[in-house]
Amino acid sequence: MRRTRASIIEAFAQLLEERPINKITVKDIVNRCDINRNTFYYHFPDIPSLLLEMMEEKVNALIAYHYTPGRPLDCIKPVLQYGEAHKQAILHVYRAVPLETFLFYINRLTQHAVNAYFASISKTISIPARDAEILNHHYKCIVVGYLLDWLDAEMQYDLETDIERICSLMEGVETRALQKSIGQTAVKSAIKE
Repeated sequence: MRRTRASIIEAFAQLLEERPINKITVKDIVNRCDINRNTFYYHFPDIPSLLLEMMEEKVNALIAYHYTPGRPLDCIKPVLQYGEAHKQAILHVYRAVPLETFLFYINRLTQHAVNAYFASISKTISIPARDAEILNHHYKCIVVGYLLDWLDAEMQYDLETDIERICSLMEGVETRALQKSIGQTAVKSAIKE
């Protein structure tokens, strides 16, 4: 039963690479995964519920993706790579779902990446909890802004390169913020920018 559900989600994801959601029918999905309509409706009441389930699954998979945070870019890289690999499907979803729904998932992904980055820093530096919250929120908002701008631009530019460059241009800003927070100058050696 799980395999059938996974097969339906995968067939839908494949179809999203080919066409917009409003051009995908239940018939298309069942033909793609070689099941009957009743089987589809056993697992999902309709395509919108399938879409939400697929989004949840894909976000959970990206969150579970194992990587070692070092620089800020390293923490968001799995999201960018997934975006590049599935550009057309993501744009179809972005254009079809309410912005609040899409933002919910983008915020979850981004918050996870930023949390991973700050968790790696907190192993060597202890900053006040409120400062950590503020910095964490600041970086999440920046990354969400970049992702939304990238989507609005039809993902036509190399966001990974742009983020790499902005990290280089802003090098030292994060260190100064952490130094101000903990009141010491030994922070730079503890983080990798």
